[in-house]
Amino acid sequence: MRIIRNYLLREFVGPFFLSLFVSTMILTAGHIVQVADLIINKGVSIFYVMRLFFLLMPWLLTFTIPISILSATLLAFGRLASDNEIITLRASGISLYKIAAPLVIVSLIISLFCIPLNDKILPESGYSARKLIKEIGIRNPLALLEPGIFVKGFEDYIIFVYNINKNKLKNIRIYQPQEGRPTRTIVAEEGEVITIPGENVVKLKLKNGSADESLPQNPERFYKLVFETYYMTLNLKDALKHKNIEKKPRELSIADLWREIKKL
Repeated sequence: MRIIRNYLLREFVGPFFLSLFVSTMILTAGHIVQVADLIINKGVSIFYVMRLFFLLMPWLLTFTIPISILSATLLAFGRLASDNEIITLRASGISLYKIAAPLVIVSLIISLFCIPLNDKILPESGYSARKLIKEIGIRNPLALLEPGIFVKGFEDYIIFVYNINKNKLKNIRIYQPQEGRPTRTIVAEEGEVITIPGENVVKLKLKNGSADESLPQNPERFYKLVFETYYMTLNLKDALKHKNIEKKPRELSIADLWREIKKL
């Protein structure tokens, strides 16, 4: 029986690792365009991009490991069935349960490995990735901006840009939520990102737009300001302080979640 067990495991292990490699590469390929854009157009160091890729791996493995187990099981039993080896084993008095038992045990071991992967490694890698993205944003603010996406990486502001070409922006919407007061809105047809070396600030040069400005006598009310050129300074000096980067619920382990529940 040991010979049969080892034979079945060889039929499973090879396809499993091959499927794991192929499926991980396929899912990784979906991010190649974004990576190329970060390196070529936005000037982000390849060192930061590789770190980001490494932190992305646990998230990919949560999908590719189950896919690989399924693929390897189908390939292993499919080949055994096509060569009539399952019929031969059953004719020798070995039940289907005994044939499947080694693969079931291996799958359970892999599933046990997925518990710390999902509970510990994945939340920590997600949290580290978010901190790394903030660090990239400090060093290269353009990397934070994505066309067609609301970006909340800048303190006090939500920025939406329809089109980005290097440091040139088209059709910009900037929102400044204010507690207990209406949201301030700035709209511009064009814009330009101006980085200031050595300072933790980035300037936006906006052209042909309008801005909501509060009335001096009544700050809760706004008037519309139409401008040809408008400068904004976005302060980034506190963005990298870890005390300001709190973990989100999906970045907490089960033990951390229980502690939060007890606090509440």
